[in-house]
Amino acid sequence: MHRRGLVERRSRPTHWCSTCNTTLASAEVEEGIRDGPTAYVSFPVYNHGDDGDDDDALALWRNINVNYDVCAHLSPPWSTLSVLVYTASPWSLPMNRAIAISPACTYTIILASSSPLSPSSLPSSSPPSSSSSLPSGLIVSTPSAPAVLQLLLNEGVHAIIPPDIPPLSPSQLSTLRLRSPLTTVLEASQPIIPIVLHGGVYPDRGTGCLHVAPACSQEDYSIGEKNTLEMFSPIDTAAQYTDGFGVPSFLVGQDVLGAGDDVILSCLGSINSSSSSPVGRVLWQAGTMSRPHLVCSRCKDHVLYRATPQWFIDIRGSKGERRSSSPTSASSPSSSSSSPPSCPAPPSSSSSSPSSQPSSLVDLVLRRVNNTNNEDEDDDGRVLFHPQKVKQRFVSTLEGRSEWCVSRQRVWGVPIPPLLCSSPSSC
Repeated sequence: MHRRGLVERRSRPTHWCSTCNTTLASAEVEEGIRDGPTAYVSFPVYNHGDDGDDDDALALWRNINVNYDVCAHLSPPWSTLSVLVYTASPWSLPMNRAIAISPACTYTIILASSSPLSPSSLPSSSPPSSSSSLPSGLIVSTPSAPAVLQLLLNEGVHAIIPPDIPPLSPSQLSTLRLRSPLTTVLEASQPIIPIVLHGGVYPDRGTGCLHVAPACSQEDYSIGEKNTLEMFSPIDTAAQYTDGFGVPSFLVGQDVLGAGDDVILSCLGSINSSSSSPVGRVLWQAGTMSRPHLVCSRCKDHVLYRATPQWFIDIRGSKGERRSSSPTSASSPSSSSSSPPSCPAPPSSSSSSPSSQPSSLVDLVLRRVNNTNNEDEDDDGRVLFHPQKVKQRFVSTLEGRSEWCVSRQRVWGVPIPPLLCSSPSSC
């Protein structure tokens, strides 16, 4: 496998048990039920950065005017414009690096305020006396807008969908840049958050806008890979926030799946109540929900996704493609520990014809599996299943996997004894 360049050490999110203190394979986790927090959180549109660019929200308003022939001299009917997301993992908000939207639907602006609203109260040709008298603009997918509007009304928020603002296209929104809802409390300069298109976003679920933290889930990692997003993981082996990397001091040492959620939501609530907050209201609804949750099959404790340096076998032969576009890693000191560069793989043997070889390890295994009942196959090439019904489960597992994490951090087990070059460029 090494000769074929299929073995590599790199950082990516894997199942992590903080009690057993190790990464876990998919077969080592079970599904349980957990009551966890949920939240509707808004990411403010980037305004007047140090680069001197125009206000993104104002630029979008002018774009709407041009595209839809609305009077260009009208002022935007909002004080702040934000993208509203639904998340069931508030603990991962400090690790956010993008918002994903669906390319298959339009998006709607909901105006929300603490004061009653009506279409006639929106600004006309005269500029408003002050921005504080204007509502907040919340961007959600058009299919989800009625449900989100009702949710806001149930929370005591005055909200309407203005009839004169046409739906926004995904291409219009993809030009916006956002700020973290935690911008006012994060203790380091935070990156500007892009909006990316992702076909896996369901327009009618939540708000049709997906919070993306590449270090915190497999799907988010895939989005980060495609869009070259930073993989930010300030979480240690005990599943606690670490210091540095812009993590606020009040989060350091908090359990990610314990008090971390509550502390994040409390922080967002304090931003809501701050009259000096430049981003306005950011937490629009918080609740709890029972949902499936992964637990360790040994200790039965909760499992989370955590980005750590591990050894992987690329079972589909696509390592080169992934390496060229993999997310930039910014792991915590405890998890990054300078993963050493891998040596270049030795040249493959030229004795075998490429046409006679399977294109990947998966193809090789499936070839053996599918030849199970072939009487002409040698004994060494036959795969027998007992009971036979597990064959389909095995095949489905192989077909749905692109790589295999073979390293663990347990004190027991068989160690991996790699020999690494101190200067791989000269190997």
